[in-house]
Amino acid sequence: ADYLFQSDGEDLNPGHRSIQCGRRNDALKLWAAWQHLGDHGWAERLDRQMALAQLAADLIDADPALELAERPVSINVNFEVRGCASEQVCERLDRSSRLKIGYGRVGERSTIRLVCVNPALEPRDLEWILPEIKAAARS
Repeated sequence: ADYLFQSDGEDLNPGHRSIQCGRRNDALKLWAAWQHLGDHGWAERLDRQMALAQLAADLIDADPALELAERPVSINVNFEVRGCASEQVCERLDRSSRLKIGYGRVGERSTIRLVCVNPALEPRDLEWILPEIKAAARS
């Protein structure tokens, strides 16, 4: 998928040399987290991350400058800044070192891809991220 290889040249990009596109032993990390959290804790974490994705979608829906590509069914929230190319917005954010966020495709649309995977993510972080994205689009 094009969203996997958005930076670095071929010589620096480990994604082209591994089955999981640059990831190491993910199964060990999953097993360790599950051992630490247990079934109940893991379910709570997943529910929390899904709730954050839904909150992000609600904030995007409420903002006339943003357009949600579709309601999230996972922790991925895909949206656009109206009138701006998603790739350019993500590149501006990366160059400014303010925010690292990728882009992806939903159908024929190129979208900004906000993934609510970090367990330290808080609702106030989303309230900071979206204005940063809009500011990058305006620049």
